[in-house]
Amino acid sequence: PIFYFSLLQLYIDDVDEALILRKDEFHQYHLPTMSVEDLTYWNRFNRDTQIFPTEEFNKEYGIQDAVFYDTLSIEWEPYRTLYAPVEIGNTSYVLMIRQNLVETEDIISTTVTLFLVIFIFLIGGFLLSSNFISRKLWSPFKNTLQKLKDFNIADDSVPEFDQTNIREFQELNNTVNKLLSENIQAYRSQKEFTENASHELQTPIAILRSKLELLLQTENLTETQSSIVDQLYHATGRIGRINKNLVLLGKIENNHFLEEEKLDIQDVIEDLMVGLEEQASERNLQIKTAYQTSLELTANKTLVEILINNLLINSIRHNEEKGLVEISVEKDSLTITNSGEPEALEDASLFKRFTKGSKSAQSSGLGLAIVKRICDRYHWDIQYIFKENLHIFSIRF
Repeated sequence: PIFYFSLLQLYIDDVDEALILRKDEFHQYHLPTMSVEDLTYWNRFNRDTQIFPTEEFNKEYGIQDAVFYDTLSIEWEPYRTLYAPVEIGNTSYVLMIRQNLVETEDIISTTVTLFLVIFIFLIGGFLLSSNFISRKLWSPFKNTLQKLKDFNIADDSVPEFDQTNIREFQELNNTVNKLLSENIQAYRSQKEFTENASHELQTPIAILRSKLELLLQTENLTETQSSIVDQLYHATGRIGRINKNLVLLGKIENNHFLEEEKLDIQDVIEDLMVGLEEQASERNLQIKTAYQTSLELTANKTLVEILINNLLINSIRHNEEKGLVEISVEKDSLTITNSGEPEALEDASLFKRFTKGSKSAQSSGLGLAIVKRICDRYHWDIQYIFKENLHIFSIRF
C-alpha cells in the first residue's frame, strides 16, 4: 500500500507539472495572437485544451480531478484537469487543460505484478543463498553426526573429527571425543572384567562343588550333616549358573555376538527339545508344537538358541505335574504357553534381573532378563499374557 500510494502521488505530481507547463506555453505562444473568432477552430482541433465562456464555468480555478466521457473508448475516463482564467478580446474566458490519468486498476495491477516479480526473485535468491550458506555452515556438524552414526564401540577406536573454525562445533567435537574415549575405556574395563570373571570364578566354584560331592559320598555323615552339605552343593550350582548368566549378559551388552546368519526357528526348537525331553518327562509334561509356517530370522545363532532355550526351560521348570507346554510358530511370531501357578506373574518386574516368577531354587532370576536383553538388541517385541490359567510368552519378530 505504501508503494502504491507513493507511486500514485508521484504520478499525479508529474501530471500536475505537465498541466502547468502546457498552461505556460498557451500563455506564451497562443494567447497573444488569439482572437474571439479563433475559439471555434481552437476547440475543434484541441481535444484536451478547451476555452469556454466564464458563464459556463461553475467550479473553482486550479487543478482538480474530473471524469469525462470518452466517445472513442465509449467509457468514462479519469482526468487531471487545470482550470485557469484567460482574457481574449477584452472578454473573460476559462482555459481548461486536461490530462488523461492511468486508471487505478492499471496502477494496482502494475504494482502487484512488479512486486510479485521482485518477491519471486528475492525469495529464490534467498533460498539459494541460504541453502548454500546452510550447507557450508553445518557441514562440520553433519560430518560429526555421520561419524557418530557409524561409530561402534566394539571397534575400540575413537573417530577423528575434522577441525573447524566454528567455535561451537569445535567444542562439540572436543566434548564428543572426550566422551567416546571415556566410554571406550569403560568398555575395555568391563570387557576385561567379564572375561576374567568367567575364568576366575568358575574355577573355585568347580573345586567347591567337587569337594562337596566327595563329602556327600562320605559314609560316616549324619543325616543332618548330609542335608547341610546337599544344600551347599545346590547353592554352589546356583552360584555357578548366576555367574554364567551374568557373564553372558555382559557379553550381550558388550556386543560380543556380532556374527549373524539365517536361521530356521523350527530347526532351532527341535534341536533344543532333544536336550530338554528328559526334564519334561520327569514331570510328565505334555508338549505340543504347532508350526503353521516356516519362520526364518537373520541373527546370531548363539543368542537365538539362548533366547528360545531360556523360554523353554522356564516353561518346563515352572510348570505343574502333568502340565502342558505349547510351542506355536507363525509367520512373524513365536509363542510358548505353559500351565503352572494359577495366578499371573508381576509384569512390572518380570524381565528385571534377579526377579523370579516362582520360588524354585533352580532359578537364578536372570533367564527372562537375558531373554529381554536379546529381544531389545534385535528390536523384537516380547509380551507376557496370563489367560485361562496359562502363562503365555510371545515374541513378535
